[in-house]
Amino acid sequence: MPVLLGLLLFSMLLTPGDSLECETCIATSSNCSGKMMTCSANEDTCAVSLTESKADQISVQSIAKGCSSTKACGQGPYSINLGKMFTSRGVAVCCKGANCSSISVPLPPVNNTVNGKKCPVCYSMLSPCSSSDVAECTGAEDRCLDLSIKSGTIKITMKGCTTKSYCDALSQNVKNTFKEAASGMIDGKCTEASDSLECETCIATSSNCSGMLMNCSANENTCAVSLTESKADQISVQSIAKGCSSTKACGQGPYSINLGKMFTSRGVAVCCKGANCSSISVPLPPINNTVNGKKCQACYSMLSPCSSSDVAECTGAEDRCLDLSIKSGTIKTTMKGCTTKSYCDALSQNVKNTFKEAASGMIDGKCTKANKAPPSSRFPLLALSWLLLVKILL
Repeated sequence: MPVLLGLLLFSMLLTPGDSLECETCIATSSNCSGKMMTCSANEDTCAVSLTESKADQISVQSIAKGCSSTKACGQGPYSINLGKMFTSRGVAVCCKGANCSSISVPLPPVNNTVNGKKCPVCYSMLSPCSSSDVAECTGAEDRCLDLSIKSGTIKITMKGCTTKSYCDALSQNVKNTFKEAASGMIDGKCTEASDSLECETCIATSSNCSGMLMNCSANENTCAVSLTESKADQISVQSIAKGCSSTKACGQGPYSINLGKMFTSRGVAVCCKGANCSSISVPLPPINNTVNGKKCQACYSMLSPCSSSDVAECTGAEDRCLDLSIKSGTIKTTMKGCTTKSYCDALSQNVKNTFKEAASGMIDGKCTKANKAPPSSRFPLLALSWLLLVKILL
């Protein structure tokens, strides 16, 4: 693996002017010699590329010489980081004439200092790779790389961290000239790496909680605090949750759920970052019991999909009918009733719950516009009230 990738990843940045001749060779060592090759019209310089690749604690150096473009070999040091699976660092130096034979190409220094950026990481030799693993970027690595390499009958795909310099050279779409030694085709794209985000994570049936810091995933760009108040059988319970979230989820505004006389819940999730999350005051949305003319089917079941002729009269901003199922451990709860557009918008984001230690549940639901609907069973829902908003908003 390190030999193949080391040769292909960086030699392909040496591109395949008029009448320019360059020595052309490729080898798994720190030097090589080869025949002179006439360069194509878009190549204005010769270049030497030196890399060191590491996989499974084995390091391999590789060198390539050939025709290039100053846009490719003038980008500076490169590195690629696939976490514990594979790392590679290198540089391509422009040169001309006899200077190319004697030029000394120093490898860029190793820099293992984590810089706070993170990228999805994976590797496959059979099919497009996919993984939930994350690589912690180091040094100057501030880009996420999604790369595919075809060499003969082998197709390699990989994702990880890399430097802007490698991406800039890659964006030149430079063709490889070392077809005799490395008949590979390379295709890739780069995106900016995200900053590492940590959020306090906790959940409690009270108005405040404290917990440990948790690293957020790549699609979570903010911390959030969610506060809810749920009421069943004339008993009200407040619950709070803190954790990683998406601005699309915690920026939707106040929410409410109304299953008629059986159960009501109101809440809000507020985005925050840093120390502000510990001290932020989250106000519950005001109670609004004003009937708005909308109606939805209302039911609840802990055993099977619920169905009922009961109807909930929607209140306040509730203009959607909710059909929700929640699985928590071995318990599956289904319910129907009125809710707000803001809750449905958060639900449509399919935001994954980050509080797996405290709430190992799965939630699925859909919303339809409320109008006139079919008319009641009673039940205690307080034990599940924290799932309704916590698992969607955060």
